[in-house]
Amino acid sequence: MTDSVRGRSADGFPEFPEGCRSLLKTYLTLDVWNELKDRKTRNGVGLYDCIRSGIENTDSKIGVYAGDAESYAVFAALFAPVIAECHPGYREGGQQPSDMDAKHFRPGNPDPDGNSIVSVRIRVARNICGYRLRPTATGNEDLEVEQRVKSAAALFSGDLAGTYRPVGDWGASPSHLPDAEDHIFERGDRFQEAAGLNRNWPGGRGVFANKARSFFAWVNEEDQLRLISIQRNADIAAAFARLCEAVETVERVLEFQRSDTYGYLSSCPTNLGTGLRASFHMRLPLSGGSQEFQNVCMQQRLAVRSIFGEQSAMSGNIYDISNKRRLGLSEVECLHEILEGAMKLIDLEKSFAARTTTRAHLN
Repeated sequence: MTDSVRGRSADGFPEFPEGCRSLLKTYLTLDVWNELKDRKTRNGVGLYDCIRSGIENTDSKIGVYAGDAESYAVFAALFAPVIAECHPGYREGGQQPSDMDAKHFRPGNPDPDGNSIVSVRIRVARNICGYRLRPTATGNEDLEVEQRVKSAAALFSGDLAGTYRPVGDWGASPSHLPDAEDHIFERGDRFQEAAGLNRNWPGGRGVFANKARSFFAWVNEEDQLRLISIQRNADIAAAFARLCEAVETVERVLEFQRSDTYGYLSSCPTNLGTGLRASFHMRLPLSGGSQEFQNVCMQQRLAVRSIFGEQSAMSGNIYDISNKRRLGLSEVECLHEILEGAMKLIDLEKSFAARTTTRAHLN
């Protein structure tokens, strides 16, 4: 028998349908449930706050969100194995390195012909000390965070200078705004809704954008702050240098939640460590989607998704290629990893083009 809460048995233990492959289902055993079900963090975050999204959306890949920084310790029996699976190669208990020095990353142009890489995006997720993480944050906390980020953004100068716009000022359909596909975030999907991330929408949310639309700061989306640098060519070094400058600026007045083991803390376990996601939008009309393409992505530990977002269908021949690993290596190491993977994909596309030319000559 089940009670009135979908997916929970009479004794409270979540029930998952056959075919559910979420990490929540895999690692929330009955023993783990019994160990954790009555625990609370000092902020009052309970186990159900962390797993609600995965219970209500059994097609989740992960299914867990941390309600506050302490959740990772209080509910470690669940979070630790999930984290290990999200970050291949990570060793529990290691020291998380950090390197946001642009001088340490000076690669050559990975696409000198300009045929494959359309653009580069690098972002870091950050959460400010003294607040709960976004899934359990109150409306007042959201508003406080917004004001503190606006004050920090006022320090941006030169190429980073720009303006802040609250979500409430965007109107019902923000897609008409300039470059909306690059910098606008809308109300979260059903996974985020169930996690509590849409609470008090749109209060406390907004976006800072520089004049050139090459740098953005998202406020109170999945994390309290996401700093995003965009380069509309293959120059990943320029994108990283801009991001480093922005991070250095806000760190003058904001202290971010961080642990020695898990690095920068985030509501989603996939963003722990560096909190850095670097992606190339790559045009791969010949090799994209092939088995060889999938093999390279697996070997190089790359994530592939639509350029329109994680839950969106693929569009045309352009793929969003990003780093899977964020924990256990530094920001610069993350960039070298995605760069190496992108160059292998470019080589693969060239090999497909050569095969096509050879077949044409034979015919």
